[in-house]
Amino acid sequence: VYNKISKQKMDAQKAMMKAYFALMKAVNEGNASDKEIDRLLNEYLKAKQANKDSDKGEADEYRKVLPGTKVAKLYVA
Repeated sequence: VYNKISKQKMDAQKAMMKAYFALMKAVNEGNASDKEIDRLLNEYLKAKQANKDSDKGEADEYRKVLPGTKVAKLYVA
């Protein structure tokens, strides 16, 4: 279970960071059009949501094999 969850989480995080850095580069360089910035922002927000969805899916998978207290400790410890 852990390896499956870990890979999904890592893939979601990588996609989010890739989109973030592309957006940051476009904004900082200042030579991208508004249309391009909007497209990059939408990609980033979509990747960020996928990362959040991955967290929820991760918790759901852990709940199948661990008690709630131990699952909560994974997020607050």
